[in-house]
Amino acid sequence: MALRSEMRRSIYQSARVLLLALLVAAVWPVGAGHADGQRIFIVTDIVVDETAETAVAARAMAEMAGRRAALTRLLKRLTRSTDWSRLPELEPNDILDLLKGHSVRDEKTSAVRYLGRLDFAFRPAAIRQLLDNYDLAFAETESTPVLIVPIFRGRQGDILWAEDNPWYDVFLKAEESDGLVPLMLPYRELADMQSLSLQTALKADSADLAPLTERYATERAAYVIATVRPATDEQGQTLELKVIERNETGEESIATEDLGAVQDNMLVERLTTAAVRARIAIEDFWKQRNEVRLDIESRVTVVVPITDYQAWLQLGKSLDNVAGLRRWSVVQLGQKEAVIDLWTNGGIEQLRLALNHEQLQLAPGPVDWYLLPRDKAALPNRQQPATADTNQPQQTDTVPATGNKS
Repeated sequence: MALRSEMRRSIYQSARVLLLALLVAAVWPVGAGHADGQRIFIVTDIVVDETAETAVAARAMAEMAGRRAALTRLLKRLTRSTDWSRLPELEPNDILDLLKGHSVRDEKTSAVRYLGRLDFAFRPAAIRQLLDNYDLAFAETESTPVLIVPIFRGRQGDILWAEDNPWYDVFLKAEESDGLVPLMLPYRELADMQSLSLQTALKADSADLAPLTERYATERAAYVIATVRPATDEQGQTLELKVIERNETGEESIATEDLGAVQDNMLVERLTTAAVRARIAIEDFWKQRNEVRLDIESRVTVVVPITDYQAWLQLGKSLDNVAGLRRWSVVQLGQKEAVIDLWTNGGIEQLRLALNHEQLQLAPGPVDWYLLPRDKAALPNRQQPATADTNQPQQTDTVPATGNKS
């Protein structure tokens, strides 16, 4: 009786594994996987306002203007600022060829006028090829948030955590960017002051940012220093920007920029401009380290533990959203794990960062990498405002890129 029961249990388990394998194969045909990081190639909330002889003509003009504005924003999102002057000026029909579609958020019309807010989705492969044709380096991997530490140096002294730091306030009020690198500010509370004092911050040693990055569970942080100093001719004053970033590997990147003369009554306006320039510098650091190489494809083999069917399906959806991942294929399927090949136009570090953004992580195994869900680290709980003033697996193959890419 016990033997018969054990046999039934064994048959049931085998059938369950077989059913799971069949379901997986139906959803993920071996060799048929693809990924293109579609989200990066969507541009939202383009405002248009056009007038023509008729409402239909005004709408057509607005859509054409919107497509061009969206393409410009997308190309700037992907390329470094030093290359923006070389971005291509395309004919309207050429822009249409790059477009996957568009949708309307909001619109108003009259007999001769069209106002609207539009979203545009572009074809990833076409955009990549366009940039490659114009010899424009680009990145498409989204960064995890960068913690910025705003230090203001003016005639009244140096300010970091104090409530009257105008430089901090500019970042606090800044509109959220749709670039590749989101920025985050410390809460400006006692625990922050204990993690990094003003005196330590003024040394501008990026290694001193480690306690803050640990506190805010982020891999990268940057000093953004705005300095108002007397002009060299002793007439008036000038504004200088310095950005010092420490990335996820501990490497340091530095950018400085002289923003010219500044009057006291124009300080906030000039600091707002400086904040935009600081964001661009941080984005450029990221893009330079994560450039896509269309002429090279790297294959990384990963092992994926199988826990249940729903988790397996979710993994497929997540892989489809990984920027820089050109395609993937299931090469082996077992009862408890699967082996997948990931193909990318970047290196292993770029792939790791892109996977992190989709809450996946590469973990080193004895031979291959393991692909696992990423543990989500929580931000510190917000406190009351402070009153203080002051040897691993490697990518398995690198070959010239051939064939179509998503």
